[in-house]
Amino acid sequence: MIAKDKEPLSKTEQPGFRRFCKTLQPNYKLPSEPTVTRKLEEKYQCLRDVVRQELAEADGITLTFDIWTHSSTMKSYLGAKCIIGKVGGNGFRPIYFYRKLYF
Repeated sequence: MIAKDKEPLSKTEQPGFRRFCKTLQPNYKLPSEPTVTRKLEEKYQCLRDVVRQELAEADGITLTFDIWTHSSTMKSYLGAKCIIGKVGGNGFRPIYFYRKLYF
């Protein structure tokens, strides 16, 4: 939730959020800010290693970008797609990484 909603890592320390979580699940112990930071760093390291390995084994890489504005909300977006291709037993196998960035 913190990463998805772009909340500060200190969110778990805020009294209102702690009270909200306690109401939902009284027995759940919220992680502290240092714990959230450590877990996010561990996840980043793991994903970074996976992507590095995929890039090292790639037979081809294609990068595409697209910029658009939503007509109703007038919110601007930048889409980035990286297609990492590998030649295998069944021919060229694309692996997609796609992320929408909001501005």
